[in-house]
Amino acid sequence: MIDKKRFPDELMTVYVSPRYRRLTTDFRYIDPVEGIIRCKKGLEIDGASFGRAFSVLFGDQHDYDIPATPHDQLYEDNRVAGKYLTRRQCDQVFLRSMQYAGFSKSLAWTFYSGVRLGGWWPWWRNRRRDAKKRKEKQK
Repeated sequence: MIDKKRFPDELMTVYVSPRYRRLTTDFRYIDPVEGIIRCKKGLEIDGASFGRAFSVLFGDQHDYDIPATPHDQLYEDNRVAGKYLTRRQCDQVFLRSMQYAGFSKSLAWTFYSGVRLGGWWPWWRNRRRDAKKRKEKQK
């Protein structure tokens, strides 16, 4: 059962493609360690992007939109209340959000292991993009 104290807002999205949805309203997750993760209206999310090969085991990737949305927000912008989080901290937020969304500990750990193994690429791409933006601002 989803913990409404941790997820006080309804997740409202529209499809922008078969893989991506866009938030139509802001969405919050209140993490016990990192605090309030604010997911901004307009954020494009892909749920738990584990690929079609694993959909036989785990179902549709969008079944995991609620716990995956804060993680997608953190991979997009890894700041919470002005504090930069490491990739590990962002992935730990995902682990906890899976459990607060009502998924079993074993499934949460399975997905956590997946983001630890495969999340390096989107993390690196987004940090590289952020560095480029900062460099352009300095000019």
